[in-house]
Amino acid sequence: MPETTADRYLELMGDDKEARRALLACAAALRLDDDTASDAIHFIAGSNGHTELLLRRVKRLNCVWTEWNGAWYLAEDVRVGLAEKLEEEVTPEEYDGLRRLLAVKAREKAENLPLDGQVTAYESHLMRLEAGFQQVFIPD
Repeated sequence: MPETTADRYLELMGDDKEARRALLACAAALRLDDDTASDAIHFIAGSNGHTELLLRRVKRLNCVWTEWNGAWYLAEDVRVGLAEKLEEEVTPEEYDGLRRLLAVKAREKAENLPLDGQVTAYESHLMRLEAGFQQVFIPD
């Protein structure tokens, strides 16, 4: 019997190890876009060419919230529990590599946004926050 909400969502993935790892990979980020999520899923789940299928499976869950601009995130009460499980279920090298990947992707997005108004300035701040958040988890 699942103990937490995070456990219940992992249970929905059944015995599909790739799907479980895809969900856990997505839980590492505060906010995602499909490109970043696909890279994270591919890195952690080793998806053998069906990364997009895993991404769609994760995004169909009720704990996923989509913003007006296409960005999305896992509900915080679920994300925190899954993020804890991520550290337990992947190797330290995978964990650090995922955090580095997410930090680099966020930093690149922040640097490539045209700062032409309040919305893009806000997006840039969010991306820099994500990059900083990920850096905290990287040992060096």
